[in-house]
Amino acid sequence: MWLKDGKSITGQLTDFNSKNQKIQISHAGTARSLQLTQVQRISFRKDALVYTNDGQRVIRGEDKAKATQSVWEDIPVDAFRLVKPKQGLASVELSKIMNQKQLRGIWGVAQDSLYVVDEMEFQPTKKITIKVTPTDKLKFR
Repeated sequence: MWLKDGKSITGQLTDFNSKNQKIQISHAGTARSLQLTQVQRISFRKDALVYTNDGQRVIRGEDKAKATQSVWEDIPVDAFRLVKPKQGLASVELSKIMNQKQLRGIWGVAQDSLYVVDEMEFQPTKKITIKVTPTDKLKFR
């Protein structure tokens, strides 16, 4: 994670509180809470494990040969929710910012793929830009 003051922090995103505008990063048994206004961006390791809804492990970046990164812009902070922090599972409410055609495209890809977050960039307008890459979840069954 990169802070707006130029410093960086390493760890796992363990809490995201849009109401209080805070996140928590944990590393080596120590947790640190930060205001979202302090955070420039969070980049996720390409070799980090993530999980599907049913608990199957997926290795981030394993299916990059066919995947194309998408950028979801102007996501309201309260549209992002960390569902299962230990598994890296989150949800993003896109229906308020994307039209039906865009949503159908995302749902079409999501039928066979898991969207994996590569990076989250925090805007001064309390919006997030999220870079995601679909990873084929069928090969992990």
